[in-house]
Amino acid sequence: MKKNSLLLIMMVTFGLFINTILQAQTTLLYQNFETSKTVMPAGWSQQDSISAPTNLGWVFGAAFGGQFSSNIPNHSYYAVVDDYDNNYPNIQPNNDTLYSPSFSCVGHTHVYISFDLLYYILTGYETANLIVSNDGGKTWNTIAPDTTGGLPGNPNYIVWEDSLVYDISAYAANHANVKIGFAYFNGCPNPYNTGAAFGVDNIDVFAPRNYDLGIASQNLPFLMQVGTPYTFTGVANNYGGDSIASMHMNYMVNGGAVQTDNITGIIGFNGLTSYNFSHNKPFTPPAAGTYTVKFWADNLNGANTDQFHPNDTLSANFMAITAVQPKMVMFEELMNASCDPCLQATPNVDSVLANNASICNTIRYHYDFPGRDFMDDETFNSFVASRADTFYMANGVPNGYLDGINVYPGYGGPLVGPASGALNTAFVQYEAATGSPFSIAINSATYTPATQTFSLSAKITSYGNFPAGLKAQVILSVDTITYKYDQSEEDPQASFQPPIGSTSAANGGTPDSFFPYVLSFPDVAEDMMPGPGGTSLNSFTAGSSQTINVNWVVNHPWGSNPKGSTALGDTSKYDSTAAMKFTVFVQDNAGEPAVGVPAQYVYQSASAKVSYIVGLQEISNGVYFQMYPNPTRGNTNVVFDIAKDQNVNIDVYNVIGEKISTANLGKTAAGRHSYTINGVGLQAGVYLVKFTTDNASTTQQLIIQQ
Repeated sequence: MKKNSLLLIMMVTFGLFINTILQAQTTLLYQNFETSKTVMPAGWSQQDSISAPTNLGWVFGAAFGGQFSSNIPNHSYYAVVDDYDNNYPNIQPNNDTLYSPSFSCVGHTHVYISFDLLYYILTGYETANLIVSNDGGKTWNTIAPDTTGGLPGNPNYIVWEDSLVYDISAYAANHANVKIGFAYFNGCPNPYNTGAAFGVDNIDVFAPRNYDLGIASQNLPFLMQVGTPYTFTGVANNYGGDSIASMHMNYMVNGGAVQTDNITGIIGFNGLTSYNFSHNKPFTPPAAGTYTVKFWADNLNGANTDQFHPNDTLSANFMAITAVQPKMVMFEELMNASCDPCLQATPNVDSVLANNASICNTIRYHYDFPGRDFMDDETFNSFVASRADTFYMANGVPNGYLDGINVYPGYGGPLVGPASGALNTAFVQYEAATGSPFSIAINSATYTPATQTFSLSAKITSYGNFPAGLKAQVILSVDTITYKYDQSEEDPQASFQPPIGSTSAANGGTPDSFFPYVLSFPDVAEDMMPGPGGTSLNSFTAGSSQTINVNWVVNHPWGSNPKGSTALGDTSKYDSTAAMKFTVFVQDNAGEPAVGVPAQYVYQSASAKVSYIVGLQEISNGVYFQMYPNPTRGNTNVVFDIAKDQNVNIDVYNVIGEKISTANLGKTAAGRHSYTINGVGLQAGVYLVKFTTDNASTTQQLIIQQ
């Protein structure tokens, strides 16, 4: 086989490329296997490097039996070769190539090929290549460079990549006897290579039009501020064959006057490439409202018109408001304490959230899933099931939503923004930079120990016009819940390299660096107030405000043995810190189609730590006493109120009656006072606090958690 190392091809993964140019081409060869179905199409052929009855080579169909092919996602009819079922003996160095019939490219100076690709890489030794011959198959050129392992494969998932496009003009243009081929090498000798696969479908060799330009995207978020100038930037795609050196870039707002920028001196805007444009005439929204902006290019290379018009123009919608507010992004995660994929995702998620804590609020719901999770036991049936299954229609864990946009396994979402394979800093920062049409001021966020009631009051102000129906969601969360032991059923302690703290995993176990993530869980959702449906908001006009007031009475224990887990050998499986917070966010369940805002989008969020309101308990005439927080992981405040001057003593005893600390406050003036018991150095357990004055005495339990 002749190999050509020149990188003359330009690979493009425009998601909608084929959809936009199917009518703008001359088809030279097309094969979708729909006619031949389960047999090789007429005129096609294949060759393998060994002769063995078990080596089936390339096979054709829509679904296959066997141990591996049945796992390939449905893709109508296609051609595939895999080592598990079709490429035995796999320990032999098998080369399996699928060849097309000959076809002519005479009269065409530009020739492209598009096809759908399935390429699952198991060991990294496999290669899959697109090859082209212009002499009827006597010599071949490898289009995908060997230095990158050939065609783009996926080592993690068996997936189809649709509409990959290559420029094969350097080998096929104006030749009369062209053939293409798909060559697969299994990477052997390697006895473990029993699962790789290479498949193709919808093969289309075509000659594009010379001039075919389309505006693919613009970069501004949907929100604008009245009176502020905005410069439009974006991406233009060259679907045609000729390079573009100059063009007119145009936009028009609400059907008004055309604004034109003559762009010259463009370099490298060849076929199947993109160009980042910037328009030199800014747009300033004159008033609040919705604006539709259309973008298109013409006067290509001076005098040439676009030869295919359906893909020319991009329309984008914007909402102008009186004042764009700084935005706190909202991230919601669905996870489970016995979920290995959740564990594997945690380092990235934690890192991104820590790096963006100043612009992003976080809530983690513990979701129903086979496996042990005491937090899920307490919350799933009360609100998490509704949030996960009914509202977000999640199909498992881990799952995550950034401003209501799914980021597991992840994408940039329907709004303009950076593409993503998962939660990442670029997406968080983009969402924050978008700004918000709302501000949220939390007036109070309190807990009253006497009544075990959490209460929140928040004021939501709008800077634009919105119809009734937006939702204000309020979530109470525990900053950190820490397990005493590893409770995961998918990642028990035995799966980590003993002793914990070493640097490598034994026998395929989970690396030790993950061990802290099965013990400590941050931002755990405890309740949604008043419920998963949130609070429905009335319509807003610019500058108007609405206040929400919600509360929740504690109805489950977090601090100790929530489900009577004595069978597991410990009656205090996990504990929580005293720190808790409220998070409030405004969500648009229906979305705003007029400006491209998707359903479930979160406009704004805010959070506040819970403060304690101490309702003092009368223990004797004119003497009131209370401790908080209790249970605690650290210090505890003793608050007391006395009606007249008298002596005060505070003593702490362990459960066997030994006094471990004493505080003689002496003669204390009438009024309210506080004293802090330092519990940081105390062992976990139950202690007795004795509070004594001249005419009163009481003893209360203090629970120290570690």
